[in-house]
Amino acid sequence: ARDFVAKKKPNLVIMDVDVIKHTEMEKCDVIAKENADRHVLFLSKEPNEEIILKCSKFNPEGILIKPFTEEVFTQTVEKILFRHSYMDDFGKV
Repeated sequence: ARDFVAKKKPNLVIMDVDVIKHTEMEKCDVIAKENADRHVLFLSKEPNEEIILKCSKFNPEGILIKPFTEEVFTQTVEKILFRHSYMDDFGKV
């Protein structure tokens, strides 16, 4: 993931917490620090406090709790991308 994000430089990184082992959260921290200008959306099946606290240290754009509908996912991604494209345009004024 680290190489992919570094090479492709996506505007939004979507990470599924459930496929990230607890030992790999440190790798996510490295990815987040190296790509501070990237926006991160986490997905998780567990809405427990521990997971939310671990994810929140990356200053994510959001955390979606599974199951969610395609509509909720699409709306969330669109809001994140719109908000940041607006902010980028606003910063140019």
